[in-house]
Amino acid sequence: MTETELQSRLTATVADVEPPVDLLDRVRTGGSKRLRRRWLTAVATMAVATVAVGGMIAIGAGIESFDANADAAANAKQTTATDDPYAYFLNKPTKGNLAGDQEYLDEVLRAWDRSHGRSLNNDRGIFDHLKGEAHVVWAGETPAGPAAMVIQRAELRHHDNIQLSREGLFTLAGFIGMGEDGKPQVVADAYPAPGVGGPAMAFVVGTNEKALVVLDTGAPEVGVSMQREYPPTGGSTRTYEQLTFREGAAVVQLPPGATGMTVRVNTLPANGPGRIGVAYYAPGAPAELDQRVWPDLPAQGEWPASPGLPALTEAEVDAFGRAVEKASDEPSGMAYHSIWHAYAKTPNGDRVVVGEYGLDRDPSRIFAHVTSPDGKTKTVGGGIPQRDAPLPVAIRLPDGQGWLVAAYQAQLSYQRQDGTWSQPMPNALLVPDEPSAKVKVKVQGQEQIVPLG
Repeated sequence: MTETELQSRLTATVADVEPPVDLLDRVRTGGSKRLRRRWLTAVATMAVATVAVGGMIAIGAGIESFDANADAAANAKQTTATDDPYAYFLNKPTKGNLAGDQEYLDEVLRAWDRSHGRSLNNDRGIFDHLKGEAHVVWAGETPAGPAAMVIQRAELRHHDNIQLSREGLFTLAGFIGMGEDGKPQVVADAYPAPGVGGPAMAFVVGTNEKALVVLDTGAPEVGVSMQREYPPTGGSTRTYEQLTFREGAAVVQLPPGATGMTVRVNTLPANGPGRIGVAYYAPGAPAELDQRVWPDLPAQGEWPASPGLPALTEAEVDAFGRAVEKASDEPSGMAYHSIWHAYAKTPNGDRVVVGEYGLDRDPSRIFAHVTSPDGKTKTVGGGIPQRDAPLPVAIRLPDGQGWLVAAYQAQLSYQRQDGTWSQPMPNALLVPDEPSAKVKVKVQGQEQIVPLG
């Protein structure tokens, strides 16, 4: 399976994908330490049905419940916050400003009942043994129209296509928005699958106008980050704004460009991946998932940028990978490590490794990891590579140590001050830091001159 196929199956529909609990470690190791930084890291969470969720642990769930409609054997199974977090909402009254609109609540329940056959979770058997009546946890108005969350008990049994912490009584969840006909429509459903993160406690509704609903589960402070931020200095960060809960939920409009994939909800102070999963409608993954500049290299590329350099070491590759991870925030689903590295020794003796790093579906970013002769290190960012340009990668190194440029399958040379050209180098080149620096890019007999700076 290619990386793009794996990413598509991780983020779109996973009815036929059963990830092992140790997926993260196995993808990272890739059979050897040297492969760890070469391909991709999959956060150990999976989409369920049409839910795309990332790095979450359900918060505030800690209730044991007895369901009079369940059989005795199912009730004998203990319900815990760990394996049944949606049980938090059992026996609680419906909240939200539409809680008193019985006509809407009835439509929500009908939409839930009708949705099971179309659910991507249907062939996991989660709807085969429903218990009792569904309950609307929250119903309210949002900037994208009315929305609701529904729960219902179900006895989950062994099935070839299901992951369970145990057999027995669990609580299912459905997230409802508004369909094209103006009626309630289930946008996602979920069951608590072990080893792939807890179920979502927030969801996105709407098509043109989108809104985020975050359920109140008792956490003292919860914040939302709409999109990842990339400062000019390199790396990535997130800024969180604290949410205000009213009538059982916090409801906010998503700004242009923000989607269920970009939004992250976290307990505050935020640290690491989002601790509250976000569910949203994901009918299919876009064709272009891997946003690296050269996603289809036939093999790992290690490109010296000047003649006579000692080979790149495993330790240097690993140090580069650790450095770019440290400079970046956590992915929601996938982190794409560089499958190429250009390296150089600068005039002052610095050893430089350049590569790329991508998060989720964002375009990858270029980084340079610099190690001085006395062992001090720094990591600098080089922005988004220009995939279709003659010279896709050009990063200016700190302290006037030049430029490191890269173009796969190209012969590269720079113009000296006397007008002559340096010895061509394949794929990568270290260029002196001069105001009029130019690079000749030669590919299949065609030459282009690219000015730097």
